Amino acid sequence: EQQIDWDRYTCTDELRYALRSIRRYAPWVRQIFLLTNCSPPDWLDKSYSGITVVQHEAVFPDPETCLPTFNSHAIEACLHRLPGLAEHFVYFNDDVFLNRRADKSQFFLGNGCSVSYLEPYGMVRPNAASESEDYLVAAENGQQLIRSRYEITPTRLHKHVPMALRVSVLQEMEAFWGDAFRTVRRMRFRSPQDISVPSFLYHHYGIKNRCAVEGEAESVLVRGSTWPRKFARINGPDAPLFFCINDGGNSSGNTRFQEAKRAFLEQRF
Repeated sequence: EQQIDWDRYTCTDELRYALRSIRRYAPWVRQIFLLTNCSPPDWLDKSYSGITVVQHEAVFPDPETCLPTFNSHAIEACLHRLPGLAEHFVYFNDDVFLNRRADKSQFFLGNGCSVSYLEPYGMVRPNAASESEDYLVAAENGQQLIRSRYEITPTRLHKHVPMALRVSVLQEMEAFWGDAFRTVRRMRFRSPQDISVPSFLYHHYGIKNRCAVEGEAESVLVRGSTWPRKFARINGPDAPLFFCINDGGNSSGNTRFQEAKRAFLEQRF
């Protein structure tokens, strides 16, 4: 009975260009897993061994109960269950891009710690779930888990950039908070019971336990209301390492933005 958010269904082939950005600027990446509930896009070379398409059924521990799902928080709580995934991996949404050469050290240190790129400001308020947007509700639930275990109250989300993660750390988190993981996986749509594992909970858990460190990198977030000046900045002399072209705010009805986005990505990659 929820209203369809058409911004979630708009496609300008972002995935194609995100994959190209990885191949161009992170050639050290050995394997890409494309986790989806859809058929591979027509433009994907099925014979290319560097990309493995994985269906949701392969990562959800109880697919009969949990699938189909339309909740990114539920899917993200299963990333570390990908068959064949390396201990150190980088998680991209399909609207996140590399803009110049990225070294391994910008994701993982020599001692194995992952690098977390947190927002410079705090958005996650304690005890505010009833009036927050759904993505903040999931972060606030994670904040409560951290606070109950460590008596600290983190407030900063991860930026809209690639997320460096470790399988063993995620497994450890699931061992601590198994009920929360099981609950979010069963939520087929975003709900007040969600947690946001890779965009909030992992990084504050990792920093507290000295298996993650905070990093700094320039990034640009492009939205339908800001695209002219943001596209200029991405191509400018001080080019950021990462950028994200984010749909939302009725961007699916913004014809100028959709046309400009496609033209920009085609020119850039």
